[in-house]
Amino acid sequence: MVESIPDSNRDKREHPRFRIEGATAVLGKPGFLASLGLGPIRHTVINLSQGGAMVRVGKRLPVESRHDLRIEIPQTKEVVETQGEIRWCAQSAKKDSDFYVGIRFVDVAPPDLSKLAGISRRFTSTTDKNNPAAQYEAVSVQLKLPPS
Repeated sequence: MVESIPDSNRDKREHPRFRIEGATAVLGKPGFLASLGLGPIRHTVINLSQGGAMVRVGKRLPVESRHDLRIEIPQTKEVVETQGEIRWCAQSAKKDSDFYVGIRFVDVAPPDLSKLAGISRRFTSTTDKNNPAAQYEAVSVQLKLPPS
């Protein structure tokens, strides 16, 4: 089955999702490993919107759990820091060690809301022919969905 997000959540989106090559997310506060200079684990952002993101992580995360979230966007050299709530989590059908999570942003500070709005405008503009997002195609991810 090819899905980009479970059907039950797809109709609830308030903002369009878009892909940004190279964007990464760090979940949680810097911990012991960061203090040793090993740095935080950066996860691949699959897509982003003003209200949330789909991120590939290395373990199952509990639905409704909240995490400090830092999203780094290299093309715009911007960083968005907020808290994110896991709305769904599904294992990859291609690689058992990969999980995809849908994250809803919560308690976003006004400056970060402005950043997200500006990034969204830049990456979803269809008037800029040099913008790769103008030719954006939906990202499909094969997920192992749990039995209903």
